[in-house]
Amino acid sequence: MILTKMRSGYNTQGLLDLINQLPSDIIMAEIGCYTGQSTELFLKSNKVKTLYAIDIWEDTLDLFKSKWPDHSFSEVEEAFDKRLQDFKNVVKLKMTMKEAKDSLPLLDFVYIDGNHHYEFVKEDIKNSLGKLKPNGIISGHDYCTESPGAIKAVNEMFGKPDKVFSDASWFVKLKNNE
Repeated sequence: MILTKMRSGYNTQGLLDLINQLPSDIIMAEIGCYTGQSTELFLKSNKVKTLYAIDIWEDTLDLFKSKWPDHSFSEVEEAFDKRLQDFKNVVKLKMTMKEAKDSLPLLDFVYIDGNHHYEFVKEDIKNSLGKLKPNGIISGHDYCTESPGAIKAVNEMFGKPDKVFSDASWFVKLKNNE
């Protein structure tokens, strides 16, 4: 199946190391869920009370189409739905974080893995900061040379992350006044 091929090299160990840093009983949002591989890992950790899965499930920049021209992005969303159908603590929101933020509760943790271009990462960070509880955690994926926009946005907002994991996930624990 095409969806297995697309993310077969997915490095789960780095994300599992990040998840081990999280407290228990959290309310979180994941921005950019794709087929739900990371969503499933968050939920299987038993640390998540509620996960808001935020994604537009559209190929607005035709990046998917350029790599897999014979497949539609709806297959990605269908794979997400199938993978997470048995989880009762996930709320799927087919929209951007900017659109979702007013309907979200205060969050303990946000994981950003949507569009990796600078302006999108920075906007997701800004929208997330307004929804995080004091001392919350903001994190994301693709803090690597292949995604210079993500690095630039994260560094502009936080200086540098507190930690970068082997899968290129980044992690920032907010101070009470941020």
